[in-house]
Amino acid sequence: MAAGFWLDGSVAPPEKLTLAFATADVVIVGWKLSTLTNHLRDGDLLYVRSLPARYGALDRSKTFVASISITPISKG
Repeated sequence: MAAGFWLDGSVAPPEKLTLAFATADVVIVGWKLSTLTNHLRDGDLLYVRSLPARYGALDRSKTFVASISITPISKG
């Protein structure tokens, strides 16, 4: 998994965003996910995708999604 970085160059821990839907729980892991939450709040988020780790440090000022996991909720 790629890493985010603090201003001093040290590695920052990843953030975790959990979204609960009627049919599935979605967990997004990455860095600077606040931008993603702002787009969700405003209703203008078109899509989310993860990128290979090699792109993680290209632009440290932008959101980077390392992984997306979807867990379907079974009908009880």
